[in-house]
Amino acid sequence: MQRAIRLITVLTTLAGLLAESPSCQPEDGGGGSSDKGNQSLDCTIFRPSAPFEVDGPNPDGANFYWFTSRAEGDVSCTGKMAQIGVTVVFHHSTNGQQGALTGATRICNDKAECTGRADYRRQRLYCREVYHYDDYAQATAWFKATATSPQATIRSKEGRHRTGTSYNPPEGGCR
Repeated sequence: MQRAIRLITVLTTLAGLLAESPSCQPEDGGGGSSDKGNQSLDCTIFRPSAPFEVDGPNPDGANFYWFTSRAEGDVSCTGKMAQIGVTVVFHHSTNGQQGALTGATRICNDKAECTGRADYRRQRLYCREVYHYDDYAQATAWFKATATSPQATIRSKEGRHRTGTSYNPPEGGCR
């Protein structure tokens, strides 16, 4: 019985010592790492923008027109990162036909913020047809806190939908 009490005392003492010891913290890297100022380095994606028109409508031959829409995705970090990469995927639907277009990955070096974008051009739209569209963006990103740290992926986010219609725009040459 006395041997069991001693064993319990030893185990309790060890548990107390382990609970009091400081935890190890990585020296560099992403998400939860620390820099020289002991500030937690992390990044987040702000909700991507709803797509917006950047060009057009413009004539695209007799009785046709085109226009371009853009979606943007922003990443903000708690400090300057060695690299941030942002990719925006533009999801589009025109009269029920769906698709997606991936913008080029934007790489920002030695920055705390980075913005990526994707442009989608609707073309050869017939002037006398009504087009219904429903578009939204999805942003994905990664960062490296230092040049030698591993790349950390940031969870992707979707933006708000932009819905609308297009029909016979005079700016597109339609009469």
